[in-house]
Amino acid sequence: MVNYNFLEKLMFGGSLVSFLFFCLAFFGLFPFLNIPTWGKFLALGLLLPQAVIFFFLHVYFLRRREQDPERFQEKIFLSLSRVFTLNALVLIGIKLSVHKGVCTAESCHVVDTFSPGEELLIFSFSYLLLLFFLTFKTVSSDGRAELFFVIPGFCGAFVFLARQVVDYQALCHFCIPVDLSLIGATAPLILLWGRQALLEKVSLAVCGFLAAFIATGLWLKPLNQKDLKPLLISPESKKIAILIYEEDCPHCHHVIDFCKKEREKIKGLSVYLCEQKEAAALLRLLDIPGVPVLVVEDTNEKEVLVGEGSILAYLKEITNSHPQEKEDKSILSPQDLLPPVWDGGVCTPEGCGS
Repeated sequence: MVNYNFLEKLMFGGSLVSFLFFCLAFFGLFPFLNIPTWGKFLALGLLLPQAVIFFFLHVYFLRRREQDPERFQEKIFLSLSRVFTLNALVLIGIKLSVHKGVCTAESCHVVDTFSPGEELLIFSFSYLLLLFFLTFKTVSSDGRAELFFVIPGFCGAFVFLARQVVDYQALCHFCIPVDLSLIGATAPLILLWGRQALLEKVSLAVCGFLAAFIATGLWLKPLNQKDLKPLLISPESKKIAILIYEEDCPHCHHVIDFCKKEREKIKGLSVYLCEQKEAAALLRLLDIPGVPVLVVEDTNEKEVLVGEGSILAYLKEITNSHPQEKEDKSILSPQDLLPPVWDGGVCTPEGCGS
């Protein structure tokens, strides 16, 4: 006698594994695998159809085992949701474990800088875990209670994709398969449980879009309104400079150490520290991929120095100078910025250069 229950679960597993490896290969996750372009199209031509075939076989064996048409249809929707949910859970789990080793493209770094980052990953992982267990729960008579949980996730995935296109102007290779998996996990459940309750669906969709819009927002303020940390305060300060840095950047710490060591010689300049994440919009606007970056007032303009070499040269040059006071005390105004001055010693997402 054929064990359709075992074959059904086996085909489900095959579909999940095939789809997971398709995402890892096609979207270029784990750069150390060094998958060429033709390998990605091979994954598109082999692994994705293989995942679809396995799922149809899963449906076939499920039909042989389940005789009730309504129950059979319900199980198809639940199985489809579970495949996408488990796929997203594994991808996020890998990302939380490996962190920077999953996606090292510049677009991934941009999205990671602009978005809530690890907090959003942990929230998404918890949401998907609850969603997975929800597919095994006995549903309420009309499914309305479940929709309160499912629809916001569906809307959130769409909003985060839109954020990447419109606001961040960069598509993260890791976020795309996760967002698409979240849509694939929630859409079947909405179709299954939301055949009625149109008003509730619309209300929940609006709430979901608003919540996701707020959670992934890019709230911009001038740098002088941010919580800057003073590094060097000169009693004769007539210039203000902001050093944009990152904790794990050795070039940034060379500049910081120089300011601390030569604080008595640097006259007429106050230097404040700003973390790179807080200045992400400015760096993106000026197409500056790394730190350290020093933003300095110069008469009615703002000068931008990029790299340890140019920043140290500037600081050494002004140790014995006494710059004149300026009328405009605002720190940043992009239309007043001079073209960035580059001189080596920059840390980017790809690593630190000399």
